[in-house]
Amino acid sequence: MTYDLLHQAIMWAMGGMTLLLLFVAIERGIFFSSALSEGRAMEAYIRSHLVDGNLREEVLNKFVDAKSPQVIAIREVIKSGQLAKDDMEYLVQAQFADAQPTINARLWILETIATMAPLMGLLGTIFGIVDAFLALSQGGGNSDPVMVSRGIGAALFATAFGIAIALFAFMFSNFFNAKATQVSAQIKRASLRYLAHR
Repeated sequence: MTYDLLHQAIMWAMGGMTLLLLFVAIERGIFFSSALSEGRAMEAYIRSHLVDGNLREEVLNKFVDAKSPQVIAIREVIKSGQLAKDDMEYLVQAQFADAQPTINARLWILETIATMAPLMGLLGTIFGIVDAFLALSQGGGNSDPVMVSRGIGAALFATAFGIAIALFAFMFSNFFNAKATQVSAQIKRASLRYLAHR
């Protein structure tokens, strides 16, 4: 396998990383949009119905089909019935912990891509430059400087591509980590309001 083929393989791998990055970004974008919307609706409903004596049944009926981790957590808290206050607080903490894998799903992929992409780009550049210098050395002094410059330019593109991928991965990672924090905060707020109502 020549260095040029290694360079090309790394470029294809970075293209695959880009597609994976886009898939995760779209999937997490849809998830957080839906989850935060349901969470806001649930929080508003609980806040506006705190004086209702049958808030427990109202929340269970209104959000019976909701799939967001916040609503699932509050439904489990409500279904637990009349536990002691300390036991209820432990249950809220358990529901909060249970929701974290769903909330943070696939965010590690974005962080891994952000770390790996520049290194893969640099590796692709090294293979591309080595290939250009091998072509120069095999030319016996008759190598075309334009061709060598074009080869080095193509090799440097790998680093630029890797850095561009990493920038987008960092941006999406930070954005979705902030959304994950918002979803987690909704679980805590809704649970605390419900417990205060009890």
